[in-house]
Amino acid sequence: MDTLKAGKELREVGIDPYYFILHISIDNADSGHTAIAIDVACEYMNCILKVEGEEAAQKAWKRIQAGYMLSMGLPGTVVCPSRRSMDESRVILSPIEMEVIRIFKAKAQVVHGIHCSSKIKIGSRTITEWLEPTALESKRWQLELLNSLSCAKYWIRRGDSSKSRFIHELQWNGRMFGSFTQDEYDILRKWIDGLSEISQTPNVPYQIRDSSNLNDETILSGYPDFRFSHSPSPHPAETLFSFHDIPPLNISGRPTFDRFLPLWLSHPCLLQEFVSIPWRTKNNFACTIVKILRAQLGFDIEQECVAGMSEVRRPNSLGLTGVGKNMMAQQGLSLNALPSLKHVLQICPSEFAVYMLRVSMKPIECKGMLIGMATAFAKMHAAIVSSQLCLLSAQDQLTLQNISIRELKGLELCWEELQQAEKVLADCCEGYLTAKHEIEKCFQL
Repeated sequence: MDTLKAGKELREVGIDPYYFILHISIDNADSGHTAIAIDVACEYMNCILKVEGEEAAQKAWKRIQAGYMLSMGLPGTVVCPSRRSMDESRVILSPIEMEVIRIFKAKAQVVHGIHCSSKIKIGSRTITEWLEPTALESKRWQLELLNSLSCAKYWIRRGDSSKSRFIHELQWNGRMFGSFTQDEYDILRKWIDGLSEISQTPNVPYQIRDSSNLNDETILSGYPDFRFSHSPSPHPAETLFSFHDIPPLNISGRPTFDRFLPLWLSHPCLLQEFVSIPWRTKNNFACTIVKILRAQLGFDIEQECVAGMSEVRRPNSLGLTGVGKNMMAQQGLSLNALPSLKHVLQICPSEFAVYMLRVSMKPIECKGMLIGMATAFAKMHAAIVSSQLCLLSAQDQLTLQNISIRELKGLELCWEELQQAEKVLADCCEGYLTAKHEIEKCFQL
């Protein structure tokens, strides 16, 4: 609804509303972003169920629900009116939250209207709006108030009431001194001090995770520890070269598979972090990276219209990872026993694979190095196809050939832009030579 309103009102003041109008159409639930997101979530759940079992699938599903509800409560999130109406019996407050709401409800009966002149907003509403007595009877409203207040950084320091401006205003010389009793003051402090322990999301029970293993998990669970990872010997170029003068790869024969496999499965990461922050994708260089990633992930060539769900339903849409899985099956390796890169690295340790993962997380600092390494692997794809090694089926060879053509076309444009700066070009050359050396080692007898 907000998007529709923006599209109409911006036109009235002479501003092109096409960005908002575009999102009305491309976010549709039949073929657009909404449909794709639902399909991805279902595919992920099926994978977890198949690989890790029912209990793990239930935990993953709770995380998806929590993430969805968290996004619904973020500032600026547009929520369809039909989604706002829900069974309030599903809203669960902790005991301390119920006490805080009891305090606010009691105050709202006697102070409603006092704050009318205040323009201060907590989240999306003014204080007067939040303290509307009738609205405060709604459990949904209560939960939104608690979430908005707890996330108001100006007023609340989560986990530390002593540094919270809201608490200071209740103390001597504060603008609300005397408005709250000592017991109420203590309850509010207890609530704020506990915010660091409970991250509440709208309509989700406040304890959704098994706290017994919280200390064993990290945000990047299962990701390699880069603190002590090895860096390969540098291969600086004695003479800088352009894309058209790149030294050729020297590969022949079948690779040593336990050395080759971890490089194959990890090298698609090289360019992914370039587009991890949306606002960085608004230039030609980043758009070229997006096209390269689309090729590597098995998406079709860009057309005049949005592909949408057609991308999901398109047959023979393997990307580099899918081709790698087929190679594993051809070598007799069980995909159930090796469901992730983490498991592959456990049986086929590779310092260079871990190095690529580490460097890929610094796309600004290591831009030239990453483009150079990605170019070496794109050249490897083309070389594998042209040499007709018995690594791939006929269909996978055709897939890899199409991927490499699109990769090299995009990477050429990247080199043309980066060669304007000699330091970055030197990094490109070094990245290429470093990856070239590691690739050729896989094919040496």
